[in-house]
Amino acid sequence: MDIKIRKLIKSDLPFFNEVRSHSSMFLHDKNNYTLEDNIKWFKSLESPFFIVEILNEDIGYFRTSNWVNNTLYIGMDIHKKYRGLGYAKPSYLKFIKYLKEEFKIKTIFLEVLSSNKRAINIYNKLDFTIISVEPHDKVDNTVKMKLDI
Repeated sequence: MDIKIRKLIKSDLPFFNEVRSHSSMFLHDKNNYTLEDNIKWFKSLESPFFIVEILNEDIGYFRTSNWVNNTLYIGMDIHKKYRGLGYAKPSYLKFIKYLKEEFKIKTIFLEVLSSNKRAINIYNKLDFTIISVEPHDKVDNTVKMKLDI
């Protein structure tokens, strides 16, 4: 599978906004943001986000945060028309390799809502391990996972 990872740039924001809006039900922050909101956010972005391309089509993006000593947090949002097509796992494998080679990352963390069973299944297949489960809201928990690479 021809997967490319590249840094999110300002011209990607309409795509980012669309994917983010259609993914909000899977996120801790369920708010929807306007394109103008995302342009303001992008100008103050501290941690890079990365676009995922498959066969020269943007299919989603990786979020990163909390870059501390060779560790970081990641997450992925996929455009609704590309969900369920088997792109998540190979995209994660490519991104994990990229993080290790380009940034010398040794440990990756993520947080996922316990209701997001498909994502948890992928993370288990990638050998992430659960390190904690904490309440998020009245109906969901936050599952914190870790992968040493």
